[in-house]
Amino acid sequence: MSDYDYLNARVRAMSRNLLPDSVFDQILEAEAEDILIDVLLDSSYGPILSRMLPNDQTGEGHGLAAAEAALREGLYSTFEHIQSFAPQEPRRLIGIQLNRWDVMNILAILRGVHNGSEQEEIMRSMIPAGEYHPAQLSELAGEHDIQAVADSLTTWGYAFAFEVRRAVKEFSSRGGDFTELEAKVYERYYTWALDSLEQTEEDQVTLRDHIRMQIDLVNVVTALKQVAYRSQERPIEEPRRIPGGTLQGSILDQLSSSQNVEYALEVLDQTLFATAVERGILVFGQTNRLSVIERFLEQVIIEQGMKMFRGDPLGSSVPLGFIWRKINEYFNLRMLLRGKRYRLPANAIREELLLG
Repeated sequence: MSDYDYLNARVRAMSRNLLPDSVFDQILEAEAEDILIDVLLDSSYGPILSRMLPNDQTGEGHGLAAAEAALREGLYSTFEHIQSFAPQEPRRLIGIQLNRWDVMNILAILRGVHNGSEQEEIMRSMIPAGEYHPAQLSELAGEHDIQAVADSLTTWGYAFAFEVRRAVKEFSSRGGDFTELEAKVYERYYTWALDSLEQTEEDQVTLRDHIRMQIDLVNVVTALKQVAYRSQERPIEEPRRIPGGTLQGSILDQLSSSQNVEYALEVLDQTLFATAVERGILVFGQTNRLSVIERFLEQVIIEQGMKMFRGDPLGSSVPLGFIWRKINEYFNLRMLLRGKRYRLPANAIREELLLG
């Protein structure tokens, strides 16, 4: 019996608890928030949400904050559970992928703390899929400055604490360029991830290939920020380019040298991110918000990740693909919660969801 026989059987069973697209359509069509809370109470998030719902459930929006906290707790618990019964090598590969969200969370916390954001506001951006429990992320989000965040990570023994400390120190001494800080931390994680994966062993190649696309995402988003800042005549240093992605250097050069974001999106239309351009270019034209494009770019990576679930039934594709399917469910539910909270039109919410 291989390392993946029992693991994949368990993961496939867990996948049956994922919410079908029809549920999201049902929620979108309903005007009241109650149906969303009811759906979550009847799902794998139910036991957690039941504990978190306030005793007094009267008043507008009473359950939405509790539901979002339950989503965070449920996401973390799901991946912690998988790792608890995964054999050593599959657990190692799963951990390499999950570490991505630790990096993203830490960078979001550093940015939020530096900008003076409220603790709960920072927590709403968290994707607690990796090493750190939502309570630990909340503790970091409550620190008084970014040096304190770096110090806490060192105390906790975070694998990339040295890189975070060094990036924070350089950030403070050079006047503060978060694009550069983010690039340095991402570079350390992705270099470690690729170095940890062999180029010939099939299960490792599956993850390695997807990690390379994730590197493309970081490089593309960094280049788009450079273009946007330059068109706004805002100062920005030449961004670091993380090595190891699939996009050719010439494409990234074209992207970085574009005179505005619209031209940059035309360059991206020639790459694996073409569907993101198709989905997002009109919305970007209406909002002029780069975060809109980032969401659609991220969806490309999620879609590629979810496809792995249908790969080799006796290899790493099943647990890795499930991770991305669960992440996508989390994003969709979080978007529905926020749409209900801010009373967004159903069609506006639907544009942000990744279904099917």
